[in-house]
Amino acid sequence: MNDEQKNKIKLAIANSFLQTATVQQTLAILQEKALERAQEELEKMDEKAMEEVLTNIRAQEIAQELRTEDTESSESTEEDQEVVEN
Repeated sequence: MNDEQKNKIKLAIANSFLQTATVQQTLAILQEKALERAQEELEKMDEKAMEEVLTNIRAQEIAQELRTEDTESSESTEEDQEVVEN
């Protein structure tokens, strides 16, 4: 059997899996493939690029923390105003 025939069989099997897969199973497959791609990209990166990514991640974490604090502060202020009004 040649490679083209094997490829056709492989595609038919893959399509069969996809047709019967649930959303959760599909997301799990997608996540696995994304992690494989991420590992490939990580292996290509030099130290400087990795440090830059870590810096960006930390900046996003800080921004999220600040948004959370703002939300909590706003909710607290609204509760205080309700108490004063009542």
